[in-house]
Amino acid sequence: MPKDTPKLLKKEFETAFALFWIDLGACANRLRIIVEKILEHQRVPAARDLATRIASFKNSEPDHATTFDALRFVGNIGSHEGKASRDTVLDCFELLQEAIAELFGQRKSKLASMKQRIINAKGRV
Repeated sequence: MPKDTPKLLKKEFETAFALFWIDLGACANRLRIIVEKILEHQRVPAARDLATRIASFKNSEPDHATTFDALRFVGNIGSHEGKASRDTVLDCFELLQEAIAELFGQRKSKLASMKQRIINAKGRV
């Protein structure tokens, strides 16, 4: 987790991971809750449902909105059916980790700077 990740999100992520080992449905639901909390942190206006909030987030962050849609679907299954596929939940953790790295750690811009530094030095960094 990037150091600028809000403590609340770090705690929610830890809780979701702990649930992975005991209740995949609850874990999937917790991942959905994390999406809601990220949208709150990003100041995405409240809406009648999560799908609407994610759709409004697509204007500024289309890649992350797609990730959040995937997490929403898996979270809904966990909430309504009480189960989820272990592999799918693991995929969701990976997707969420990537989104958090970018939203709170500006991962892409750091990687771009790293590439440019190496190119500018022609590999002699």
